[in-house]
Amino acid sequence: MTYKEKYSELHLKYEKAGKELETSFKCISEINGFGDVGDIDTYINSQKKFTFYRFQFENLLAYISEGKVDPDSEYIEKEYMYEFIKQDQRQKGVNWDDGDLYPGQSNKNGFYCELA
Repeated sequence: MTYKEKYSELHLKYEKAGKELETSFKCISEINGFGDVGDIDTYINSQKKFTFYRFQFENLLAYISEGKVDPDSEYIEKEYMYEFIKQDQRQKGVNWDDGDLYPGQSNKNGFYCELA
């Protein structure tokens, strides 16, 4: 699967989850009182699904927007998360060269910075 195909897949899932959320929201807004408990459960599940796909889609968009990705290259699961972590650690002063798999690999004295 390429990045282009992964983008399309996530976009469709995100769009579908949004439509499901909208439908389930209408179901709970058109009832008096609490109505059918099943409608409320459906709404909650739709909201969780929408949030999950929105997070995945937006993270992929952020990674793609950096311009380092060829749309036709092979999509590697979680590669963009690795890049986010690397960039965050560099901003905190960690020595993490581009070829290193973990911080300080080149000099063997590296470390991860703790979250502030």
